[in-house]
Amino acid sequence: MQRTPFPGCDKAAHFIEYLVLGIALRYWSGGRRAGHFFGGVLLGLADELHQRYIPGREASVWDFAADAAGVTFGYFLVRKRRGDHG
Repeated sequence: MQRTPFPGCDKAAHFIEYLVLGIALRYWSGGRRAGHFFGGVLLGLADELHQRYIPGREASVWDFAADAAGVTFGYFLVRKRRGDHG
């Protein structure tokens, strides 16, 4: 078992990484297409699924949940700050 600085550290890292992705997707899409948001969530799912085939790695529903939460928060944070409604 790998040691981490604090419990849940890996989930925080997943959340932050995908938060940045959500922010980038929102800016990139200009708020015009929600499909970019769903693409970010699907990327998190694909990442977890491919880890099943990497020696020493494992897929985790909780990691995917942190990924999806990060994309969601980042995407809608930009929406709120910009006053977008799309």
